[in-house]
Amino acid sequence: MAKVPRSAHAATLWGDRIERVSSVVQGEEVPVPNGCDATYATDGNRRWVHKPLLGADGLLAEALGLLLGQALGAPVPVGAVTGPPGDTTWLSEVIPNILHWDHRLANFIVNYPEVGRLLTLDAILLNDDRHEGNLVLQATAEHEYARRAWGIDMANALAGKPIDFAKAGMNTPSIAKLVDGIPVELIQEGAMLAAVRAQSLSPYLVKSMVMEACSLSREPRENEDVLLGALLGRMGRAPELVAEYLEKVGSRP
Repeated sequence: MAKVPRSAHAATLWGDRIERVSSVVQGEEVPVPNGCDATYATDGNRRWVHKPLLGADGLLAEALGLLLGQALGAPVPVGAVTGPPGDTTWLSEVIPNILHWDHRLANFIVNYPEVGRLLTLDAILLNDDRHEGNLVLQATAEHEYARRAWGIDMANALAGKPIDFAKAGMNTPSIAKLVDGIPVELIQEGAMLAAVRAQSLSPYLVKSMVMEACSLSREPRENEDVLLGALLGRMGRAPELVAEYLEKVGSRP
């Protein structure tokens, strides 16, 4: 069977889900270490983190992480893309009033079930980069010390490298860089509910996510097929993978 040209299957089965922003106005550099020359940018009334040097692997991981994260109810910021089709770059909506993870505030986090859903997303996409800068805490109006946790930056998830992702089989993420102080007993229910949700998602919906993410990152068709097969395999065993990952998380001192 002849390969289908990229242009013939660039759209998802139900249309694109990730917004395409026509242009942004660049602002100051993001004042934290990063490898993609991240800057703040604006689009009308919205404020973004713009990652112009993210690379194709990172763009694929971010796009797939957003789409699957939204389907699982994980606390991930809205994402979008900007630029022409041949030079698409990633935008992540700025979450106001945040600071990096601080285990001393663990008792004040108000959305632990959602944090569990985030770790399920990480387990499925093999993201071992959930360090203090990528699990951030947002001040809320609920209480002086109350904080809402958000997971930012999926760019280093292994799913962005389809061949390596497939070779990893049913491995779970390393916890070497994972933040300290996550109470497994408070995230477990949310994590397992998300795992069951992942297991039940329609293969056609998952395929549409993979197609859209691969289209944005200009991934070759053969790699798209590899990614889809590996992802469906991991989602089919999500409860098992998540249970194993949570056991690792709970073993962290």
